[in-house]
Amino acid sequence: MGTHGYAAPEYIMTGHLTAKSDVYSFGVVLLEILTGRHSVDKTRPSREQNLVEYARPGLRDPLKLARRIMDPALEGRYPAAAAQKAAAVAHQCLSSSPKNRPDMSAVVEALEPLLSVTEDVAVGPVVLFVAAPEPAAAEEKERKERPS
Repeated sequence: MGTHGYAAPEYIMTGHLTAKSDVYSFGVVLLEILTGRHSVDKTRPSREQNLVEYARPGLRDPLKLARRIMDPALEGRYPAAAAQKAAAVAHQCLSSSPKNRPDMSAVVEALEPLLSVTEDVAVGPVVLFVAAPEPAAAEEKERKERPS
């Protein structure tokens, strides 16, 4: 209860826990999963130390999500559509107004289908190497292709 980085704003202000406070805390955990970061990291630049404050503005922007928020260790190997849906759920959970947060049952309902998403997985950059033919083989091929 009240763990720094996980506590809902209304709990910090009033000291009263509600089901919506738990939803906020779950949103923080979901954000940690998406980013590969801790909720509070004092080793980061000051504007990035609080994960929610840093990431929440970009959760609904697919470009910012992919370039700035998603865990770089994943190297883009995840279904982008599923990541965007999970980020949208996190964004809802992290609403500063408890009334705007979903119930936990709605969170589960939104996330469960993402377990079976397999398409849209980027495999990373592909590099093809074309070896130059060996000189003798190239000369032989050229000789065979010449009309006699």
